[in-house]
Amino acid sequence: MALAAAVASLSLATAIALGAAGCGARPATQHHALHIVTAHQVAFQPPVVNAAPGDTIEWRNRDLVPHTVSARQNEWDSGNLPPDSNWRFVPTTAGTFAYFCRYHTTMAGTLTVVRAR
Repeated sequence: MALAAAVASLSLATAIALGAAGCGARPATQHHALHIVTAHQVAFQPPVVNAAPGDTIEWRNRDLVPHTVSARQNEWDSGNLPPDSNWRFVPTTAGTFAYFCRYHTTMAGTLTVVRAR
C-alpha cells in the first residue's frame, strides 16, 4: 500500500511539473510542405518549384526511360531514377538551384528555396 501511495504521489508530482512546463508560450509548430515534380514526356512538371527549407520535394519518374535529378552546381544528385521510381530531397538552405537530367540535358528545372518571413 505504501508503494502504491508513493507511485500515485510521484505520478501527481510529474503531472504537475509537466503541466507547469507547458504553461505560457507554446512552441511554434513547423509545417513542411510536400512538392511533387513529375518527369513525363522528357520534361519536369512543374519546371519551377518554390519551397521553404525543410519542405520535401519529390520527383516522380513517369516516363518509359530513366532520368536523373542533378543540381547544376553539384549540390545534390538523385542518381539513376528508373521508370516508376521516386526520389525525395529536403533542402536545408535558401537559394536558387537549377537542375537537369544527365541523360537528357535539355530536360531542366529550377528549385527556389526561400526562408519564411
